[in-house]
Amino acid sequence: MPNDDADNRTTAASTWDLQIAIIEAAKDVAVAWSQRALWMNRRVDTLEFKDAATLQFQTSIDITVPSVPLPIRPEMQTPGYAEGPIQILPLMCLKKNSLSIGFDIYDEAGGALWRIQQQASQKLGGKILSGAVRGILLSQSGRELIQVSPPLFRKLCRISEYGESDISGERRWKDLQVCRWNLTRIEWDSLFDDKCETSVQLHELVSLFAENYLLCVGVEQQPGRRKLIRIRSDVEFTESKNEGWIEYSKRRLGWSDWPVSLSVSAADARSYHCEIRVPEGVRLRSIDIEPQVAAADHPASAARPRIFIKTECAHLAVSHYRQGYDFWVHVKMRVLPSGWLNAALASSAATAILLGFTRYNTNLLTAPEAANNHNHSATPHTDIVFFTGTLFLAAVAAMIAILIKESEHQLTSRLVRLLRAITYLQITCAFSAALVLVFAGRNSIHGIFTGLWVVSCLLLTILSISYFCAKLGRPDSIGS
Repeated sequence: MPNDDADNRTTAASTWDLQIAIIEAAKDVAVAWSQRALWMNRRVDTLEFKDAATLQFQTSIDITVPSVPLPIRPEMQTPGYAEGPIQILPLMCLKKNSLSIGFDIYDEAGGALWRIQQQASQKLGGKILSGAVRGILLSQSGRELIQVSPPLFRKLCRISEYGESDISGERRWKDLQVCRWNLTRIEWDSLFDDKCETSVQLHELVSLFAENYLLCVGVEQQPGRRKLIRIRSDVEFTESKNEGWIEYSKRRLGWSDWPVSLSVSAADARSYHCEIRVPEGVRLRSIDIEPQVAAADHPASAARPRIFIKTECAHLAVSHYRQGYDFWVHVKMRVLPSGWLNAALASSAATAILLGFTRYNTNLLTAPEAANNHNHSATPHTDIVFFTGTLFLAAVAAMIAILIKESEHQLTSRLVRLLRAITYLQITCAFSAALVLVFAGRNSIHGIFTGLWVVSCLLLTILSISYFCAKLGRPDSIGS
């Protein structure tokens, strides 16, 4: 037991020393992050729908190990990780309000990579912010931040430590602007005047570290060596809450495209590629990319992405986008005319035809002597009623058999949910027709069948439109 306690104290001390070393490396990490396009060669994001509400992100980053970040001493390493010293590399930003689940990071050989903890990442962001302000003040007046305004120094160090419920970058920036912080007019303008270039850059940094964690990993210190780092995570996505019920219904019926927008960092590397894969039964219609923040000097309008779309897979490639911008990848999908939809359409058409035939020939279902019956009840020919009722029940059985088999993927089931509801209504019409043949009176049978036939034709029309919209929903473009 004493040996175990000593080992625990040694491990805790080593971990604390490691976090201190990480924070001390803030300046070099900031330099590496600002120059990431020089050592981050290529980034490939592969997005695959895991279920109806979860995307699986697989990110591959091809890097050339730089020599800028401060190396960590071998005795501070995680035990069993590497033989020689390691160095910190900032790879990407993780949004606090949508943190990934099932996060995993590993190298090209499949070995797990060490990454800094969340608490150290927060302190690292604060150190980078305070270092940026310190540099601006030194260039303007030669004064040290910690001596000029200790409250401002503490405020900057805490900006990245706010919880997920209080992460608005704009709010944090406004909090900084409302105080004078014991600064001269020139110093304050250079830091917080929105018309000053240094202030604009500081504003971007504040928003970055208020809303994101900086993902930093440790790699072996081998400057100039090419390495491949892979990151796998699951991200939940939700639909837009602003759509009305009409638009919602059109998308669920397959009359219009189903859009999904995903946030990516296309400008981190010199070359960015994004692959989207959808499950069987769903067709990709289009894919595009645009910056989340519009900027007049952004080259997105000049450098159009190269896009290649197949039925269930799309590839998007861009290069030389300006750093410091996150991008939206907009994807549009639509239901394919699969076997399920074809069978539902055929069964629905058979039901509508049978109802129409029965409606126009109700006299065949009623015996001639029924007119003399005092209670006007129908006395149908048994053989005709039996045959017609059997046909209706057969249509019911066929549609139930179609609906019992669920789609292979939850996303496909989600997109055809309303179409399944339409098919259930057709089942109700067919089963109701079988009941009418047995229980309805002679005076009402014609009117009831007329109503069922109209409803069935309306449902058949909806399914037909969905079928042809899916059939005509080819990709907007094969490449650009």
